[in-house]
Amino acid sequence: MSELLTRYYAQGGERDRLTTARGQIEFERTKEIVLRHLPPAPSTVADIGGGAGPYTLWLAGRGHRVEHRDLMPLHVQQLRETAAPHPEIHTTESDAHNPTPQNVAQEGEAAAGHTQTHTSPRDGRSPIPLHTQQAETTT
Repeated sequence: MSELLTRYYAQGGERDRLTTARGQIEFERTKEIVLRHLPPAPSTVADIGGGAGPYTLWLAGRGHRVEHRDLMPLHVQQLRETAAPHPEIHTTESDAHNPTPQNVAQEGEAAAGHTQTHTSPRDGRSPIPLHTQQAETTT
């Protein structure tokens, strides 16, 4: 991540960015798009580059287990503070080059990708495909 972006994110403004008038429009529109591809709950969803976690909290509220990843330690800390009462949320500092959390794969659950565009390390333009599948349930 560039030094300029690191300085911007370190200021903490991402936590409230989607609560502004313009941010609320982005938040609602992104949720509409995610709902087109989101498997029914319960499933495990990976929110890669999830910032301070507004989509993570929304997904958990819809009954999903969420694996949140963000490169900024501040964002992970902010989500941990907000998500304390949500055991279905797991967050850790990580980048988008390894989008599927290992513990999700070990549990046999599939990860559903956030609609945020992530770039391939090869050419910087190709989106990394993320899988969307319903988790297996036992009865």
